[in-house]
Amino acid sequence: MYRITKDGVLNLETNQIIEVGTEEWAQYKAWVAAGNEPEVDPPYEDPSLIKELWKEQNPPKEEDT
Repeated sequence: MYRITKDGVLNLETNQIIEVGTEEWAQYKAWVAAGNEPEVDPPYEDPSLIKELWKEQNPPKEEDT
């Protein structure tokens, strides 16, 4: 399970922030693609990270470009 924090995506099992581009990041993306949703720290202080993660997890489809 994962949580989005002001510092990035936290793996709740290891209590470590996931580095983008690593195998663990790929596992996180697959977990989200399977329909799972990470927890979000309230109040979320940096909405730009959520937007960045959303763009990476949901690239534009060909018809959107």
